[in-house]
This record gives sequence, C-alpha cells and structure tokens, in this order.
Amino acid sequence: MAQVKIDVTKISVEPNMCPLESEIKLCIDFNAEEKIADSWWDVVYVVGQGAKCHVIPLGSTERTHLSSGANQALFSAPSISVKGVKASLLCNSPGLIKAILKSGDGEVIEISLVTMVSKCPDGTLSRNIMNPLE
Repeated sequence: MAQVKIDVTKISVEPNMCPLESEIKLCIDFNAEEKIADSWWDVVYVVGQGAKCHVIPLGSTERTHLSSGANQALFSAPSISVKGVKASLLCNSPGLIKAILKSGDGEVIEISLVTMVSKCPDGTLSRNIMNPLE
C-alpha cells in the first residue's frame, strides 16, 4: 500500500499510574490525508531487548474503512498479562506500548508509548505510560 500521511492530534491512556496488569483503554485521535480501506489497529506491549525481548499481544480493533480527515481509534483490553516475564526485566528496562495501524499487508503508522514499571513497597508492579504528545 502507498504511504498515507497520518497526523496524530491526541492520545489518551487510562488508567495510568496503576497496577501494571490493570485494564488498558487507548484513544487516538488522528487525521488521515486520504481514505484507508480495510484497516485496523494492533496493540502490543514490548519489554526487554535482544534474546530477552517479550512481545505481548494486547489485542486488535475490528477492521474498518477510515475516511480522509478526522478519525478516532478506540482500543481496550481487560488486562496486560506479563506472566512468564521476570519482574527485574520489567522494572529495569523501559517497555513500549505500540499501537500499529495496519491496512492490507502493510503498516500505515506505529505509535510507541514508553512504559515505565516500578515495584511498589507491597511488592506489586505499577505502570506509568508516557504520552509522546505531552
């Protein structure tokens, strides 16, 4: 597919500053230069690098046809499962929530939100997802 210009105007993530494995709701407002047929968003959580890289699928939106001009992507997942990933890896290297807009066989745009994880005094893990537009 030919590259379509996308201008992201707003991103919101909820909840934030909360337990790592809590539900996640992502809203992305964006303008598309032209229509995008058969498109969807894949959302993943990536932590670690090299041989210790974990790509955790969070889900996808339903396929749709996007209009030229203003659009909004809404995504939610009931939790972020980090089962099998060591807490030390989660806490010692920034992760990324990646929202990837796809169409047909290609990627249109990838938005990365740096995700910091810290250990709370009670031993639970807390997340802070940083908005690249702020």
